[in-house]
Formats: sequence, C-alpha cells, structure tokens
Amino acid sequence: MSTSLLIEIVLLIACLLLVSLFYYRKGWKASFPFKNTDIFKLLYTLVFPMLWGSSSVICGFIYLFLSKNFNSLDFLFLFGFPTILMTFTFWKFRKNNKHIEEIKREEDTKVRDKSKKTEDWVHQFSFVEEQDFNIKTYISKGRPISRLFIYNVNNEQQKELKNNEDLLPDGVYLEIFMKKLDSDNNSQV
Repeated sequence: MSTSLLIEIVLLIACLLLVSLFYYRKGWKASFPFKNTDIFKLLYTLVFPMLWGSSSVICGFIYLFLSKNFNSLDFLFLFGFPTILMTFTFWKFRKNNKHIEEIKREEDTKVRDKSKKTEDWVHQFSFVEEQDFNIKTYISKGRPISRLFIYNVNNEQQKELKNNEDLLPDGVYLEIFMKKLDSDNNSQV
C-alpha cells in the first residue's frame, strides 16, 4: 500500500472521528441555534469534506518536501482527489444557497403582492383611515396568508365591510374591531 494512500485513510478516519465527536458532544449548542438535523447535514456534507480535503493538501505539501520519491499516484491521492472534493463541495454549497435565496425572494414577492392587493381593497372604503387598519402577511405551506385588522368602525361601516368581504383576495382573513362608545368609557371611570 502506498504511503500517500495510507496518509489519506488515516486523515479520513481522523476527520470523521473529529466531526462525529463534535456532533455527539453537541459542541455547536454553545453558539448556534440549530436543530440536530441541520447541524448533522452541515457537519457531514460541508465541514467534513472541507476538513479532510484541506488537511490532505497540507499533509501533501509536507509529504512532498520530506519524500524522496514523490510520484503521480501520490500527487493524485494527496492533491487531486481532495481538491476535486473541496471544489465539488463548495460548488454544491453555493448552488444550495442560491436556491434558498431564490425561494426567499419568491416568498418576499408573494408577501408584497398579497399585502398590496389587500391594501388596495381597504383603500376603496373612504371611512378607513391609514392608522385604522393593519395587515399582517406571512407564508404558510408555501402560500401567502394575510390577516387584515380594521379598527374604529361603527355598525353601518362594519356591514359595508362584511358585504364586500368576498371581494378580498384569496387567503385574506378580515377582523373588524368596533369603535368604543363614549358611554362605555364614562361607565368604566
């Protein structure tokens, strides 16, 4: 067995043990608010290959300077495979991050569009002032959902809002809060 292959096997086992020890001792709990599945993926699909690849390249340089007979097989084991692995890992990580950013942008666009449509619906009623409504929009199961809160309306305005509720965009829930009467305020004093 060639020395370079033996070095690679020892480094592979050492890196695997180091990453596994870190995972099972829950070393990330002190500073990262991640779930076990997230940290498992991160450690074994990013940290482990990068750690093994970089340590292989460093050991390869040391072996290159200390060895008298450095051949192409040694070069392949100590520089070629680790470099290819690190390049692939980095590429995969970048691709995954771009996909996540794209999903986030799409969700932000959906939330903005839903909020705009809901706000347009509210502005058709002249009695609803800017400070008298609030829109909360979020993503649930991949779809934008809005909660529209309208404050300080009387009975007649409430009826008009309820009659037009079916014109709200899909996934918008309307909640109406009535005006407090002065008699209610005086009775509480």
